[in-house]
Amino acid sequence: MKKASREGRMRQFRGEVRNEWQALLPVGEDPISYLLKKDIPLYLEVDQMRHLVHRTSKVEFPPMDEGQKKLLEEISWESASSEDLDAIQLQASNLTDGIAFLRLDTASIEKLGHAEVCTSPNFMGWGLAPARTYRVTGQDLRGRPVRKEEKIEAVRDLVKVELECAAIVDKEEWEKANRRGEPGIRADDHRFRASVTVSVSELFLDVLDIEKLKQEKIDLLGLVAYPFEHQERAPGIYWMFQAAYRLNGLQAIVGGNTGVGPWLKQHAAKAFRYRADRTAEKFVWMTVGRDQGGGKRGEFKIGQIDELHGGGAYSRYKFDFTSDGLALILAIADFWFELKDRELSVSRVVLAEKLMAHGFGGMEVGDLVYLIDGERLDKDDVSGLEESVRKRGGKLRAVREKFGIKELE
Repeated sequence: MKKASREGRMRQFRGEVRNEWQALLPVGEDPISYLLKKDIPLYLEVDQMRHLVHRTSKVEFPPMDEGQKKLLEEISWESASSEDLDAIQLQASNLTDGIAFLRLDTASIEKLGHAEVCTSPNFMGWGLAPARTYRVTGQDLRGRPVRKEEKIEAVRDLVKVELECAAIVDKEEWEKANRRGEPGIRADDHRFRASVTVSVSELFLDVLDIEKLKQEKIDLLGLVAYPFEHQERAPGIYWMFQAAYRLNGLQAIVGGNTGVGPWLKQHAAKAFRYRADRTAEKFVWMTVGRDQGGGKRGEFKIGQIDELHGGGAYSRYKFDFTSDGLALILAIADFWFELKDRELSVSRVVLAEKLMAHGFGGMEVGDLVYLIDGERLDKDDVSGLEESVRKRGGKLRAVREKFGIKELE
């Protein structure tokens, strides 16, 4: 199973996740209907401070061997050759505080699709619980291993807990009944059932299921798996990579080089605002004259990738279908997000300077800052960049169009 990413395993249905998977929806498709059709689970988070989960599941015992069947036949009037003896299942139930998410059943999801709320939801299939790890600390008097749960030192991944059905129990009411010593109390008694109403805003999706949907779209559109973690943070760079694969790997973009800009805008118009497609398309092309836009910049030094990410990093960023410029852009994007994760307030000027140091210039710099970071250089950024270049005895060429009135306020 894929491990949890640095963001964790679960995403809210109405939150960042919508930005992450809404592009996967066919035009006009209702999100809940789409997930039902694809059999993608939706989960409710269990409030573990207030609630317990009463879980019912089937326990399967191994088939009887011939000796066991013969013994049963000797003490029973019924033949032991019955097929029932080959698969014995018993229903078991338990009360647990370990399940963090429960999968909603189809009927509950349909109600959410109609009304955006569902009272008394039902659950099926499985829940998700944090994985537990143990170490053996010794043996008991019967020689069995004694296990102790390991100390939690990192966010644990989630594992499936199989169940046929589940009910959410009011923890306080259950504990009160136990303290009173009520005889014969059962966790499945309806008086302990918690009153739960779930709304669409409280639904969760599993990242692993989102990845499956992405892979389906990749297979359908003839895209290629993206090997970098910045896909959601830099969608423009992701689509440049896909365009390079379509153009240079599959020769499948209508119009060849001239069709790249329209292809990018068709698939991710928002990612290529502010005329950023003019820069994006030329680095999708396998070759481009470096004197475009004025001023001879010279060829890219692809070996600089190793300086950014250590020896051998070049092979992670240069593909048969990517230009040298795009390989450098991919490496610089990774550099930038690693830096931002360490230094949250780092200025975009640092990214612009890094691009210039690796052979990009003029409008390329402004466009690539936007494509990588998602934000354009503002007037303070440009002033800082001009000052930095001036200190080195140079003069900054225009890195973006003139600022609008609102941007200058």
